[in-house]
Amino acid sequence: MRLVALLPLAVSLAFSLPPAAVSAQPTDTTRISADPLFTSRDALLAGGFVLGTIAMYPVDRYAARHLQSPTRQENRLLRKAAKGFEFMGTPGSIIIGGSLYVIGRAGGNERMADLGLHGTEAVFVALGTVGLLKGLAGRGRPLLDVGDPGNFKLGRGFKKNDDYRAFPSGHTAMGFAAAAAVTAETANWWPK
Repeated sequence: MRLVALLPLAVSLAFSLPPAAVSAQPTDTTRISADPLFTSRDALLAGGFVLGTIAMYPVDRYAARHLQSPTRQENRLLRKAAKGFEFMGTPGSIIIGGSLYVIGRAGGNERMADLGLHGTEAVFVALGTVGLLKGLAGRGRPLLDVGDPGNFKLGRGFKKNDDYRAFPSGHTAMGFAAAAAVTAETANWWPK
């Protein structure tokens, strides 16, 4: 499964293709909004998520201990499912975005190419941001200390091994970044 190694080749091939003929589109389809970026409803929603996260802290400790039991760790089905989900996060999201871009460019479908390009850009920005935050937070992986989910130390995540890069979740950040890119693209296609 070395598809990631083929991604740079596919992207370089896509950039070498001639631009596809598309119907005339306006040069700028964005509008400047006078709406506030953050409303009081957004603040209430964010506050609810913060309180929910704090309330879930004891559940996190229980789940961490429960999922680390030897019977669950040795379960082949669970292990294979976890590997599949891990692949879909990285490198799967990059392969999907790159493939959308290449197929869109080759087939003359600008919308598909834009979706692939912007989705992949969003994933790379998320990866870079999360990489920096993981290095700064320095949270230990659950396997290191099951009883201490608050195992943070500033800057410890920049060490060579991956043992202290458990927070924030890279898969979650990439998922939200890709979802935001898809939402933004489709909002441009269907503004109403």
